[in-house]
Amino acid sequence: MRRLLLTEFISPDQTCHFARRKMESIRSATPPPFHTHNYHEIFWVEEGTGRHWINKQQDPLRPGVCYFIRSTDSHAFNVDPEHPFHLVNISFSITNWQSFHKRFFNKKPDPFLLPLVRRKHFLSTRGLEEARGLVMEMAAGKSSRATLERFLLNFLHLLENTSSAKGEAPPPDWLEKACRDISQPCHFRNGARGFARLAGRSAEHVARELQRFSGKTPTAVVNEARMRHAAALLANSREKILNIVLECGFQNVAHFYQVFKRQFGASPRRYRLLQQKIVQPPRD
Repeated sequence: MRRLLLTEFISPDQTCHFARRKMESIRSATPPPFHTHNYHEIFWVEEGTGRHWINKQQDPLRPGVCYFIRSTDSHAFNVDPEHPFHLVNISFSITNWQSFHKRFFNKKPDPFLLPLVRRKHFLSTRGLEEARGLVMEMAAGKSSRATLERFLLNFLHLLENTSSAKGEAPPPDWLEKACRDISQPCHFRNGARGFARLAGRSAEHVARELQRFSGKTPTAVVNEARMRHAAALLANSREKILNIVLECGFQNVAHFYQVFKRQFGASPRRYRLLQQKIVQPPRD
């Protein structure tokens, strides 16, 4: 079993590692190769579906599923190639976590030491949106101790206050399906009107329900889908930025840059440089 080391991902002057990745693989009915770490990590699913194997158990993944993974956990992922999922991952040393927990939460149980069932959380639609805002500093390349601790304080507060386990009513099936399907380029290129067509309701009704359950407009949801697609292309390909702009359905390059920077805290070019310089772990 492979053991991943934090030093494979960060340089000596960095405190944490951030990644937003599109997980793609071949469908498999058997457990994929497991790995452990010498660090803790937090991950959640932004969109798509898959399967998480952890300590020889398996669990379905869908948008909003969040895990606290401790260093001794052995885990892996299965991905349906027809429905790849987007994962956000933050990794940091056990020493930094213990120092943080002692200073801020000394009288509370360490969440990484809880049983597995209590280390799984579910972010609501609104919670996912807030989580995207919390990682903007790291997405822009900042990985200092202060950046990590700001994220941890805010994320723990987010889990405590906005998890759907608190009783928040789920959105209707037609709205959830439209929010999933809009991630496909053939749909998000059609803009807010295309989103309403996916939902099968009037534009006005869709806008009201979306606002009620997520606090967002159809245009915001469409642009988020476009930007996630753009971020995946920037991180995983050498496609020209102008081609990515057109692929995402934008006719105005300046507007694309504005929307992208608002969501990820960095220009498309800087985001690409940051993501593609991430050190990849050695292959066996």
